[in-house]
Amino acid sequence: MESAPGMEFATNKIIDTENVDLIQYVNAKIVYAEYHIRNQIKKLYHHIRLNQCEAQKTILMNSLALASFAPDMFAYNLMKGPRYHAIPTGEQVTIVKCTSVPIRLRKTEECSLEIPVTYNNESYYLTGISRMLV
Repeated sequence: MESAPGMEFATNKIIDTENVDLIQYVNAKIVYAEYHIRNQIKKLYHHIRLNQCEAQKTILMNSLALASFAPDMFAYNLMKGPRYHAIPTGEQVTIVKCTSVPIRLRKTEECSLEIPVTYNNESYYLTGISRMLV
C-alpha cells in the first residue's frame, strides 16, 4: 500500500520479494523481544526492592516506637535475638550486648514472671526476652 500527496486513498502495489530477508526480520523480532523482557525484569527487580525497603522501613518505625516504653523489647527486635539491653537517653538509644554468665535454676514456692536463678550464691531473676539478671 502506497500513498502520494495528491492521492486520497492508498493503492495496492506488489512488493518486491528480492529485498525481503526473513532471517533479518525474525532476528529483529527476537532482539526486540529480548530487549522488552530485559526491561520488564529490571522493572520487576526495582519494584521488589522498593517494596522490600518500604517493609524494612515500617518494621524499623515500629521498633522505634517500642524504644521509649519497652527498651528491652526494642533491643530484641532490632538485634533479632536475646542478650541485648537498650538504654534510652533522650532521643538516642544505646544498645549494649550482655555477656553470658553461668547460672543455676533456683526453686521457689512463689510464682513470678521471671525465672528464679542463682548466680555467685546470690538470688536473681532472669528476664524472659532479654535474658538479663535482675
